Amino acid sequence: MSVYVNAEPSSLTQLGEGQPLPDLDKSFHVLSATLKKGVPYCLKILSTNVKYTGAGDVDGVTMFAFNGGGAVKEKYQQYLNFIRHTNADASHVNDWLNTSGDALEKDDDGDGQNDLSCCMGFKQSGATAVNNTAGLDLITTKAKTDAAFNILQTNRQQVFICKYLEEYETRRPWAGRANACPGFGFIIIETAGPSVLAHEWGHCQGLVHRDSPPGNQNVMHSKTGGSGRWINSAESAAFMPPAK
Repeated sequence: MSVYVNAEPSSLTQLGEGQPLPDLDKSFHVLSATLKKGVPYCLKILSTNVKYTGAGDVDGVTMFAFNGGGAVKEKYQQYLNFIRHTNADASHVNDWLNTSGDALEKDDDGDGQNDLSCCMGFKQSGATAVNNTAGLDLITTKAKTDAAFNILQTNRQQVFICKYLEEYETRRPWAGRANACPGFGFIIIETAGPSVLAHEWGHCQGLVHRDSPPGNQNVMHSKTGGSGRWINSAESAAFMPPAK
């Protein structure tokens, strides 16, 4: 389904992918907002910022108006570069980008309390590069972990894909790992869960684990398993770029 915005009285502009209401098939009239053609936006719909305009229907759908207050925001796209080990599979990259972006963008609990909406998504920059360093498909030691981070060249926008990753301190398997020093990229395994990419990117932005409320709903939960989708206000601010 599509979300449309009536940017001008005589034209409808279709939004890009990833808006928080992907199943909504409505036409909206936006007040005090200049929308750029072909640019994705996030729509925040609350009872306080939506009203019926009384205008005629467009394509059979009743028109509503947003009363500003940040109801319409241009969506920020974070670009990432991927490097896979020659023995690792990179076929899940698009799924990671889409599901991690979806987790950040949607208010999953529906009340803006435990989960907030962050108007951003992930995109791949260029084609996936290939690295054939011997032994880095199975990262099980500190030396191999350090070698993988060296490949990322202190660039937080780079992601190294391997077949298997182990926390060398405890010998536990991990789905991803960010460098202890924010600013480096991160490592992710080829079978990582849906929101592991968002979790590791959060570490690159300086975020730490947050294991409350109980359960593993949080993107930054230490044992999310790649299924966490909730973020709080501090995390939402960290995921977004600094204001210019």
